[in-house]
Amino acid sequence: MRPKGQKSQCIFGAVLDIVSGNASSSAIARLTGANHSCISRYRDGSRIPDRERIERLVRGLRLNASEERMLYHAAGYLTRREQATFNRQYQSRVSEEEE
Repeated sequence: MRPKGQKSQCIFGAVLDIVSGNASSSAIARLTGANHSCISRYRDGSRIPDRERIERLVRGLRLNASEERMLYHAAGYLTRREQATFNRQYQSRVSEEEE
């Protein structure tokens, strides 16, 4: 689930600037296979990427685990690892309740 609203979008742009080392939108686009105007929209807060695009940003920018977590959280998502942990815990609770 992703939060809606300008505030979360502005946060994503700021975090993208931090983890990319303030690289230009064109440079980020080249590294990630995205269109530079799309990257600009992420930065100015008019758009939030989906999980697939965030994964491309993570791979293209070669982010470490901490930077990856910051980027996912800024967009309102759990990382894939966090989501898997949550799912396991949820399934465990459901199983216990069924017994």
